[in-house]
Amino acid sequence: MTKLALLAGVAALFLATGAAHAGSEKWEASFRQCHIRKWFSKDELAAIGWARETEGQTIVIEPEEIPDILKAIGVIKKCKAFYQCLEDRERGKVKHCYENDRRWR
Repeated sequence: MTKLALLAGVAALFLATGAAHAGSEKWEASFRQCHIRKWFSKDELAAIGWARETEGQTIVIEPEEIPDILKAIGVIKKCKAFYQCLEDRERGKVKHCYENDRRWR
């Protein structure tokens, strides 16, 4: 009987967690499941051209995908630094923004 009550409690926890994700639109990490997930509403999916009949979609990032994502984040940071340099150049703060500058290599 105790195992059944424990199983029912775990099931209720998963259901409550799923309902919480429907209202949350931030990336959330799950220590117990070792992944990162985010709920995208139907409107968000339509905005990026992914029309679906369902109410939304949960996207999950698995541990083996994290190194690729970290590389991509590094590229985005360098890109932002380069475009910040271009904005600074327009304001006269810097003279040149070379593509191979070590600040964004």
